[in-house]
Amino acid sequence: MDVCGKLEAFPIGIPKNHDVEINFKEVKSVLLTGSGEYIIDSKKRMALPKEMRLELGEHVYVSPGFEKGSLAIFPPETLEELRDNLKKQMFTNTLDAHRKLFSSSKRVQIDTQGRILISQEILDIVKLNPEDKVKVLGCGDYIEIWPLEIYNARYADEEVDLREIFRSAGL
Repeated sequence: MDVCGKLEAFPIGIPKNHDVEINFKEVKSVLLTGSGEYIIDSKKRMALPKEMRLELGEHVYVSPGFEKGSLAIFPPETLEELRDNLKKQMFTNTLDAHRKLFSSSKRVQIDTQGRILISQEILDIVKLNPEDKVKVLGCGDYIEIWPLEIYNARYADEEVDLREIFRSAGL
């Protein structure tokens, strides 16, 4: 949905007596929750959980995850926000992160069956192969994908204390 408004101030080069119309796009907020186990099929496709697909548009961005061994799936608005935040802090360490994230991210369509195609390049980064099982996690504004064996080895015995998480978030 587009919302139109009149520009009160005027940009350089536009005379003051001209009305300038600007379109403001309504930004869709996503809330990606839930988890499940899935398989990357022989054609390198993976189905996204239905409850997550309902929050996403027609395409997403697949990239290496924030933690070694994982992938991340970003809705466009989340990746744009991440880009904007990184731009505000263009220091050497964030510049390296900016380069790595955006040079290795791939835009992919969600097909009519709710699947995404994961490029071989991205599968190689996390050492995934077709027919591998993965754990898909909703992480609020993005999705994480972990090889199931790595996820189970890392988190199987971990008990989460939600009270501590809520306290640290000020709730």
